[in-house]
Amino acid sequence: MKKYALMTFPEKEWSDIARRLKDKGQCSTIRCCNEFGKYEVGQIYSTPWGDVVEIIRVDKYSKAEDIPTWPLMDKAMKISVRKGEKFGDSKWDYVVFSKVKASTHPVQSFENNHHIMKPDLKLSVNVESDIDNAKWFVKNGEFVDWFLPLNLQFVMSDNFSSKERNKIISEYTKHIYQLDKKKILSGVNDTKKRWTAIERDFYSLVNELFKGHPWPKGKYVGHASIFLMFPRNINERSFYFPYSNDNWDPIGTIAHEMLHFIFFDYIKKRYGINENDEFEGKDQRYVWRVSETFNTVIENWQPYKKAIESNEITNPYPECKTMFKKMSQQWARCPDIEKLLDSWMANLR
Repeated sequence: MKKYALMTFPEKEWSDIARRLKDKGQCSTIRCCNEFGKYEVGQIYSTPWGDVVEIIRVDKYSKAEDIPTWPLMDKAMKISVRKGEKFGDSKWDYVVFSKVKASTHPVQSFENNHHIMKPDLKLSVNVESDIDNAKWFVKNGEFVDWFLPLNLQFVMSDNFSSKERNKIISEYTKHIYQLDKKKILSGVNDTKKRWTAIERDFYSLVNELFKGHPWPKGKYVGHASIFLMFPRNINERSFYFPYSNDNWDPIGTIAHEMLHFIFFDYIKKRYGINENDEFEGKDQRYVWRVSETFNTVIENWQPYKKAIESNEITNPYPECKTMFKKMSQQWARCPDIEKLLDSWMANLR
């Protein structure tokens, strides 16, 4: 089954465009900024809802009012198109595309392509993994006082050797897992149900956000944790999440870490930048700060909050506040990932 590059659209427009293609056989879209000049007559694309379309017409405009569909646009759409005046040098492509019969160009369904739409994610309960999590974090992590429950913070005393500290962590973790076994299993099962309910909207939005960039291949594992901070391993595609929503929302944590996985793959492919790279003239944690700030900006973006069913306001890390203010303003002006990250990462090497 042949695969085609994905032509992205705002999710709220999917059903309307699909209906127009079904009823009339063709539809149109307006592209500017980084999408200007991308589409050419004769190109074939897949769509998020599974249709295959062919570009049949591309007209270029330098005045928004000259675009054929301008009189039909509502106020919100006109404001959106007007952004092309400031951020797209007043250049727009009016792209007309038609639906291609499946028998002519069979295509793998977007939703069934696990490497694009829905990575293989497993949420698990594993006491040994959480013990390893705590040992590593106490030895290597920052904000250890945030990570440890109050009744375990004594383990950081200089009176303990590393071996003694690890033994205490292991015994404490096993004790809590045994004591709260039913609560932990119940909380994780509830989280699995909640994630299943929102994952389609989340992955659809992420696909739109990253313009069809494929998820890195591999199995993703989320380990439930009784602790209060949730590290990840980008290379292993693993992370930790709270077993209940007593202190943190597990769904927000899972979504946050999944965003990191595709973010770091995206900047590696686009800019050749890895998670721990350092650059002259930038602080050692610059890449980390950009990644966390990007996540915080997106987590406060209304379409994202809607996708994961959250009303929470996400605050930036203390060392990311200045970057967050600027990046938030950039995203509000032009919610385009290429334009946003180019300004922070394109000229580092």
